[in-house]
Amino acid sequence: MYCDIKTTGLAILQDFPIFGASADGIAADFVLEIKCPINHKTMINYIKNDIIQPKVLSQIQIQMHNKSKGLLAIADPDFNINKKLQLKWFEYDYVYCEKLIKKSSLLFLLLFYC
Repeated sequence: MYCDIKTTGLAILQDFPIFGASADGIAADFVLEIKCPINHKTMINYIKNDIIQPKVLSQIQIQMHNKSKGLLAIADPDFNINKKLQLKWFEYDYVYCEKLIKKSSLLFLLLFYC
């Protein structure tokens, strides 16, 4: 399977310019985020029991501002030798993003205007 994946720079959310994200790649209908843990112990910082960790999920959901799908690619710490990747597809979650934006906006206001 071949997809045209383009590199990108910082994307700012138009309605919430305090938020920005830079995906590792963007295709026609999905964003790509690549993580490269330094050892097997740090894999759980990205995915644990096949569940994307909240910090990573939040990062990618914000990157998905105009895409319906996301792909998280986690390189095995020994990728140079074994070429193993763990791939995790997921859908954009509007409700999750709205809650994240509201919570983060409130924190931003409290930190910078109080």
